[in-house]
Amino acid sequence: MSLRRHILQAQLKIHSSLQKFFNDSSYTVDLHTYFDVIPYLNSMHLKFKKYMLDIEQNDYAENVFILDSDYRIIEPDEAQMRRIKDNEVLYLVPGVTGG
Repeated sequence: MSLRRHILQAQLKIHSSLQKFFNDSSYTVDLHTYFDVIPYLNSMHLKFKKYMLDIEQNDYAENVFILDSDYRIIEPDEAQMRRIKDNEVLYLVPGVTGG
């Protein structure tokens, strides 16, 4: 059984306010589920990884979210179970948490 059948390509578009952590505004990425997005970003984009660590350590009220192609937030509990569709467009956007 080929692993390629389970790993699909998606287009990840980066919101303009987060582009200072990236070299490009969009990336073609190989993913299995939505859960794979953040580990990919942390391993391939060190400025973004540092930003995420700063958020965690300083308890900022800001966060980032992954949106599917219908602009719905992918919740953490569904991220591991929902599979990426081949050539799907995903969005990395900023958000504010807490209240």
